[in-house]
Amino acid sequence: MRAAPATTPVSEMDRLSSFAMSSLANMNYGQAIRSFSAGAELAKRSGDLQRAQRFLNALGGSYLTVYQYRKALGAYEEARQIARQKRASEVEGVIDLNLTTLYILLGDADSARREIGEAKLRLPLSSRYWASLYAGEARLALRNGDGASVERAIRDGLSAADASANAEARAALCEDLGLLQMQRGELDRAEESLLESYRIRRLQRLRDVEPVLCSLSRLALRQGQTARAVWLAKLARTSRTYSTSSAPP
Repeated sequence: MRAAPATTPVSEMDRLSSFAMSSLANMNYGQAIRSFSAGAELAKRSGDLQRAQRFLNALGGSYLTVYQYRKALGAYEEARQIARQKRASEVEGVIDLNLTTLYILLGDADSARREIGEAKLRLPLSSRYWASLYAGEARLALRNGDGASVERAIRDGLSAADASANAEARAALCEDLGLLQMQRGELDRAEESLLESYRIRRLQRLRDVEPVLCSLSRLALRQGQTARAVWLAKLARTSRTYSTSSAPP
């Protein structure tokens, strides 16, 4: 009887990565977190810092999805330290952008602005992540009430997103455009922009469908469509992609 082949660290890391990605696709974030964490530890023990950085960055994103901000920060910071050690400037810039998202969610505008500035210095001009950078700038400007900066970032970001086929960045930019238009009372245009964001997220199976539906619900209220607002709010609840126990206030 032939003995089963021994499992190597590389094959085990591949298995953990595949299982984690499958768990993400099925919205099993707890399992994804466990797999990414195990993969990061195995990669560090094996001296494979490049894989360790990838696992840690993905782990940070998974923690962010379920609103475990402190753990997300720790994973991102460790991933950035490895990227800096490996002199991987673009990777470090991507992690800066992930931290930008985290700080925006925490309401820390100064830290978010600092991370965007760091990302600008590190991302090469050919990087596909410029669209994500502009999306971060737009969201930060929207939070600060700087309409002119929002428009500029959205305009540049949509061009970059189309050039790099970055659907996630385009969805985020359309959402922010809709929110800006809603603030200005341009309700019909806001509806078009928010529906475009929703369409992209559904078509591309992207996360964060619920916030777009919540924005559409608020818009429907402003349009005097109470029944539609309630329906959209209920649809948002069923679209939730994280545990209700970890939902933000």
